[in-house]
This record gives sequence, structure tokens and C-alpha cells, in this order.
Amino acid sequence: MIRIYTFLVFAFIISTQSLIAQSAHGCDGTRYLEEVFDNVSMTTVYYGTNTDAAGNSFDLEMDIYQPEGDVQEKRPLMIWSHGGAFIAGDRTDVQQYCIDFAKRGFVTATISYRLYPLTQLGIPDSIGMMDAAMKSLGDLKAAIRHFRQDADTDNLYQIDTDYILVAGYSAGAIMSVHAAYLDENDNIPDFVLDVFNENGGIEGSTGDVTNQTYSSEVAGVINLSGALHKREWMSEGEPPIASYHGTADDVVPYNHGVAAVFGFQFMSLDGSGVLHQRADDLGIYNHHVAAPGGGHEDSYQGGFSQYFDEFFSGGDDFLQNILCGEVSSTNDNFEIAKVNVFPNPTYNEINVKVDNYAQGYHLNLYDQMGRLVKNAKDLNAPLFTMQRTSLPTGIYYLQVSFNDASLSPELLKVLME
Repeated sequence: MIRIYTFLVFAFIISTQSLIAQSAHGCDGTRYLEEVFDNVSMTTVYYGTNTDAAGNSFDLEMDIYQPEGDVQEKRPLMIWSHGGAFIAGDRTDVQQYCIDFAKRGFVTATISYRLYPLTQLGIPDSIGMMDAAMKSLGDLKAAIRHFRQDADTDNLYQIDTDYILVAGYSAGAIMSVHAAYLDENDNIPDFVLDVFNENGGIEGSTGDVTNQTYSSEVAGVINLSGALHKREWMSEGEPPIASYHGTADDVVPYNHGVAAVFGFQFMSLDGSGVLHQRADDLGIYNHHVAAPGGGHEDSYQGGFSQYFDEFFSGGDDFLQNILCGEVSSTNDNFEIAKVNVFPNPTYNEINVKVDNYAQGYHLNLYDQMGRLVKNAKDLNAPLFTMQRTSLPTGIYYLQVSFNDASLSPELLKVLME
């Protein structure tokens, strides 16, 4: 099976913004890629109150990590959610990720969220598990809104609200993926809508009246063994996703299947393998690594650690592309394939010259909003001409990916006048 690694620029901007505004603050080729701070500080804050399925009230907290000595006035945020099948786990389970990324220059947070009260209510049915997942999703969205509210008022954390990413493992990844892709425009079954309506709608009921006025949109998602209830909820133009998943996962399915906990089957899910294909089909930027034969937990250790290392190595490029609009060259496992585009700026056509094309290559052209506007597949000649046709004036990004997995993908900026 041919594996094509896709590393793409993502520009979350409106068309009237300048090119400079397409990048997060602090992009210098090192920050966000490497640990540039020795120490981080941690603050625990309250972000809302709500009740679980048994009516127990919870004060919801999160730990916020910031790089010490940082003078950057606007910084990207990464919110992590722990795993535990929506019935267990603790926010400290993903603490190390928060520390590591804070040392790179992010502001990070790990949240507590409402869990299903197993000891009080016993094993939930599929609707009960869906209810637990939607309660947790509402908590995550309230945490996202908390940071936007702070940026608009006290600005304690100096967040760049254009660059809020969500990340998680297992249940936390399921929450994060739904936060990125589920919205009111999706075709949501009635039984799922009933669960939403009982929990305050798509945005949930966590957070006070002011909190609820802010957006819960995100700029990207890191998905570790997570899934989406329905692949169709991922739509064209939605945020990029980086996914890692074991192909033999018997808890959260890698492809399509039913989530299982303690031998009990719960809700239907489309896992990372399906979401990777869906993202490719829609032209959504994505980075995907599968651990062949890996299970739900062992994919992150032992003989599978090479795949997890591969995921994070490519993930550096994924994050750099989202934040800084450029491809880094930190992955020494790839060779460089020289690609030239001319003329640039162009008026009528784009000529693409590739010096290493023996196993074939593919071209995808994206506009500034991340939409796929042209593509050409299975090319095997050194020169290809892509006609402009009716494309409007503006900045575009040309992705060149290779069937030869040892060749690094190329990304080039193209100006059409």
C-alpha cells in the first residue's frame, strides 16, 4: 500500500487580511518546533459548573501551562483532554504533553470534564454513553470559550484566538474530533439530536451566559486513537487533523465499527482510518500515521513506538504549517525532491518541474481558505502544466506528494495575478 505523507500550509484567514496576518505570532523556524523554554508555570482555574447523569454537581477545573520568561504577546493554545472511556481518567494523565508543548512556546491546558457515574448508575447503554460523550463535549467547548472570553477581557494568558487547537487521547480525542467537525449544519439523527437537546444543544450547557456568547471554533485537532460518530460530519473547508491510531484497536475502531468498553458495545464510530480518507477526499489538510496491528494502548509503546515517533516527527511539520504557513525540514528520514514552479507570479498557467518522479507524484492546489481548487493524480513526467482556467487573483498553495515514501512532500506558494 502506497503511503503518501501530506504536510500542508493552513491559513485560517479571511480574504481581506494581509499575507503577514496568516501566521501565528512568534514564527521563527524554531519556536513551536523545538523546546525553547526551560521551565513552565502551571495555574489551576475554574471554568464552569454542571451536573452528571446522576445529578451530581461538579466544579470543572483545568490546569493551564505557560512558558516562563515568554515575552510573546499572542500565543497559540493547545487544549488536551484525557482518555478513560468517559467513565474514568484524570486531567493529569496528559500533563506531560502540556508541559512539552508549553516549552515549545504554546499555552497549553488539560481539562477535567464530567464522567459517567458508573458506580451509581451501572453500565450505560448506547444512549447513556452518547449522553456522557455529549456532556464531555459541552465541557470542552466551554473551556475553549473560556480562553476567548479571557482574551477579550483580562487577557491573562495572551492567547491568539485564531490559533486554538484541541487534542486528546481515546475519549479525549473523540471529544476533540467532534469539537472540530460537528455543527448544526450536519445531518444529525433524531436520537442524537434528542441527546443534544437534553444537554443544551450543540454548544452544551456548561459556562455562564457570558461564556456562551463566545465561539468554540478551533483551528485544528490532534487525534490519538479517536473517532467521529459519522464521517459525513466532516465537511469541506473544516479544520485540519493529525491522527495516530492502531489498526487493531478493539476499543475505538480504526475504521468503521462500534466502540467497546469492558466487553460491552456502545456507539458506532468512524475511526482515524476512515477520517483520513474522508479528509483526503474533501481536501482537508491532514497528517495520518497508523500502527499496523497496534491495539488501543500498546500502539504507544514497545514495538509500535517507531510509528508513534513517526507521527510526532511529521506532526512537527503539521503544526508548523498550521501556525506559520511553511514546511519545516526537521524530519531527517526524508530525502528532498527538488520541485520548481514557473512562472511565479503567473497569469495563465502553472508549470511544475519535478526532478525525481520515477514512482509518480500528485498535485493539489489550495486557495487561502484551505479549499482544494485543482488537482492532478498519478503523474509520471518531469514537467506538468496546470491551467489557471477561472481561478481568481490571489495566493495559492501547491502541494506535491510522492508515491516514494522516502521523498519529502513539497509545498510551494503561488501568486496568480
